[in-house]
Amino acid sequence: MDPLYNCALLICCPPESDESQKAIAVLLMKIGGLDEETARKAAPAVQKTFDLAPPGALQTLKDAIAALARQ
Repeated sequence: MDPLYNCALLICCPPESDESQKAIAVLLMKIGGLDEETARKAAPAVQKTFDLAPPGALQTLKDAIAALARQ
C-alpha cells in the first residue's frame, strides 16, 4: 500500500504524530482539491471524526495489521 495512505490510516504512524495529520492533509489536497492551509486545518478533524466504520470499531484490526507490517 502507498506509504501516504499507511500513515493517514494510522498503520505506521501513531495518532498523536504530526506525520499522520500531514498525510491526511496531503490526501485532502491531492484527492479533495483543498488548498494547503484548509487541508492542514481540516486534517485533525478528519482524523478525529472519520473512520471506515464507527469510530474505534476497526482499531483492533488496524493494530493487528500494523503489528504484522512491523514484523
